Amino acid sequence: MKKKERKIKRPTRVEPKVHMANERIFLQYMNIGILLAGCSLSLIMYGVSKTSYKLFTHVLFDFIGITSVIYTFVGLLFMIYSLSVYHKRAMKITRNPNREPLDNTKGIYIIFALVCLAIILNLIMLFIHPKETAQ
Repeated sequence: MKKKERKIKRPTRVEPKVHMANERIFLQYMNIGILLAGCSLSLIMYGVSKTSYKLFTHVLFDFIGITSVIYTFVGLLFMIYSLSVYHKRAMKITRNPNREPLDNTKGIYIIFALVCLAIILNLIMLFIHPKETAQ
């Protein structure tokens, strides 16, 4: 009978640059999410005149409000996605750094599709929305 050789499990050393790269990617994703959410706020403020404080009764709020809600939703999804990717990669790095790849391409394509859909809906609503009549 053959005896099984026992391998001594030793913790593998993870270089700090791997953790820093994970944090750098997280910050870049968060930057994009905050930019999208900031664009939604600027859309709301652009649509409301400076003299009108009644935001929800404004004529343009129907168009700009829907567009800004879409951009806010996409921005928040991007921020949630970045946080989940950061935590998953951090767990993979600390538990078994040499076994599983750290890339995730499906999520990026989904977020890209949501951003493109928001932009297309914005353009469609811009051309369908009737022009404001000047009186």
